[in-house]
Amino acid sequence: MADAVVALYPFALSLTRDPDRAADLVQDTWLRASRSIGQWRGEAPLASWLRRIMHHLAIDAARRSGREVLAEEVEQRWRDDEYTIDAAVVAERAQTREELEDALARLPFIYRSVVMLHDIEGWTVAEIADLLE
Repeated sequence: MADAVVALYPFALSLTRDPDRAADLVQDTWLRASRSIGQWRGEAPLASWLRRIMHHLAIDAARRSGREVLAEEVEQRWRDDEYTIDAAVVAERAQTREELEDALARLPFIYRSVVMLHDIEGWTVAEIADLLE
């Protein structure tokens, strides 16, 4: 089970966008899974069961915090685009980034996480559906 938990770090990082919070989320997932291993029926792969636990823990943490921060790295990537020379393109991208951040920020965590899993992490609809069951 330890190998499966270590493999969860990239997913935790995609949910939290913060290395420290991601590490905490992996640890919390490990603790919850260790206490609940008797509930795993083996119908789905262990990794899917662990991702489901992690996803629920992330939702709970987001609800407790009362605020959700979007990834600062998205903004930094837009600012650091070395290949953009035209100032109009830079301005357009900044506006598009702000509009996207605003739209994502208005989504409840559960919906935003689905968008992130599909469009950023490349998960299939079936994988996301399995996680949300």
